[in-house]
Amino acid sequence: SSRSLALPPLVLDKAAVVEARLSRSDALMADNSAFAVVPPPRRQRVLVVTDGRYPFLDSVIRGLPLQEYPFVTPQDFEAGVGGPFESEGQSAFDVVIFDKYVPKKLPGGSFIFLGAIPPLAGVEVGAKLENHALIWWNETHPVLRHVALDYVYVGESETVKLPREAEVLVEGPQGPVLFRYAAGSRQYLVLTFAVERSTWVSKLSFPVFVYNAIRYLGGGDSDTDRGPVRPGDTLRIPVSPDAREIKLFRPNRSAVTLTADVAGQAYFGGTDRVGVYRTEGGVPGRDRFAVNLEDEWESDIAPPSAPLKIGTNVVVRELAAIQTATPEVWRWFVGAALVLVLFEWWVYNRRVVL
Repeated sequence: SSRSLALPPLVLDKAAVVEARLSRSDALMADNSAFAVVPPPRRQRVLVVTDGRYPFLDSVIRGLPLQEYPFVTPQDFEAGVGGPFESEGQSAFDVVIFDKYVPKKLPGGSFIFLGAIPPLAGVEVGAKLENHALIWWNETHPVLRHVALDYVYVGESETVKLPREAEVLVEGPQGPVLFRYAAGSRQYLVLTFAVERSTWVSKLSFPVFVYNAIRYLGGGDSDTDRGPVRPGDTLRIPVSPDAREIKLFRPNRSAVTLTADVAGQAYFGGTDRVGVYRTEGGVPGRDRFAVNLEDEWESDIAPPSAPLKIGTNVVVRELAAIQTATPEVWRWFVGAALVLVLFEWWVYNRRVVL
């Protein structure tokens, strides 16, 4: 009797590329290896800067799977810039959320502004707009994944004009109300109205938005979180805010240069080979992508043993030769030519005998 082999759990304390390979070869080598990109095991650290007058943000943040989420007042943040909130010119947290507050100075990092618009190059702040609904939103963007904004009404918001490099995510009657902006070593996600001045505060989609925004800006929204990548799928590769081009290496070590769009993403659709695709100049921890066949239909190259069904009809397999729709008449011409040759041979031999 055969005994099952109990394998110990695989414990990783850092990012890694794992490969599983069959020990024998067969007729289809493409599915004999499988790869997995394991991200570093960590939860994100978020700093929330708020005056604490609206506790709904506190309840939203505390319900998210975060490693650390301290709440500080604007005065404490200003006192901590260059100290515990900053390290070598970069934010000490993955994401910093500013609730209706614009700081005097910012280190490099990722920031979410709720109800406040920081001074950004090319961004012009106009008049206030009252009592309006949201007109359009980019539901395909990772920040708005599973976020329903129907019947969200805003009591008051700022109107803004954005430069071409800004990415509009949500629009109201007179322009953007949520946009993403990247400049140097900083990236911003700006909401032009205070959440408590809208009906969004009472909807379940707001916590989902906060969760998506933290993961997107903090580097937790990778392609490995969205399931397997198969040959032919398009890779969405995040690019550092201070870079515009990255180099991607295929499994056969050939390289291609990719250019990021205004959203800080580069796309590559030439995933025709299985294996690990890696980038140089990308975001650390999100610079490798595993492409596997993972298709039982393509891997199954043996003839089917059970009858093939199409709908309710059973396709019967016959051993007879396949007949074409057009009758093959060439055989008759070959037969006629053979008869003619035999007749000429008979005439020739008869003349020789006579």
